[in-house]
Amino acid sequence: ENKGSRKRSKSSTVYQCRNIPTTQHQSPTHTPATMSVEVTAITVLDNPAPFLRPFQFEIVFDCTKPLQHDLEWKITYVGSADDPAYDQVLESIDLGPIAEGTSKFVFQADPPDSTKIPAADLLGITALILSCAYGGREFLRAGYYVYNEYDTPELREAPPATPDVSHVVRTVTAQPRITLFTIPWDEPVADEFALPPEAMVSAMLEGLDDQQQAAAEEGAEAAAAAVPAPQEAAATGVDAPPAVVTAKETPMDV
Repeated sequence: ENKGSRKRSKSSTVYQCRNIPTTQHQSPTHTPATMSVEVTAITVLDNPAPFLRPFQFEIVFDCTKPLQHDLEWKITYVGSADDPAYDQVLESIDLGPIAEGTSKFVFQADPPDSTKIPAADLLGITALILSCAYGGREFLRAGYYVYNEYDTPELREAPPATPDVSHVVRTVTAQPRITLFTIPWDEPVADEFALPPEAMVSAMLEGLDDQQQAAAEEGAEAAAAAVPAPQEAAATGVDAPPAVVTAKETPMDV
């Protein structure tokens, strides 16, 4: 039995990736047959949650063969839809060695530094991108809408001039927008399929119509009322597997 793999992240958190029986994971997504790694499930844990609480994603993936290199995972928070300079890499890890079979791990990242986010962009809808690369070539990008709102009706109706993140609650949408890129897995060839992350963010945030905006706000307000105290928070999951497209982006529901 494979004992899994361990890698240290930039924040010195040690991640344990373990192989699990293939009967325990969700139905696979429609990943191209040429891909050596197929992410079959991404579950948002502890959602909704206070703004200052770490993000957590449970990730399950299949590997068709032992990999020569580590998988490079990264979580990026979009501070402003208007300027990628405000993007914050919350966590990045190299995970390996990866054996053939099905593996699962929980990817955790600290919340963004609110002082590096424009005050006008801290509340409302933004995006978070979970990506994975192999050999320096990105093959998976999962984009999530994140809705930040105050946790009381009084603060929502009369927000302070300076945002108070201690009273902000975030809600991560359950259904991500996933983009897959075809890469030469073990060949030193330049990646011709990757899109700049800001192109995805622009499409996500600018594509919201009034109905989607209203739905996101309504859902966030309902979730905010049910946010438990930090010591009582329980992990919650997403049952549906992520929707996937190949080499292009499609809108995701809010």
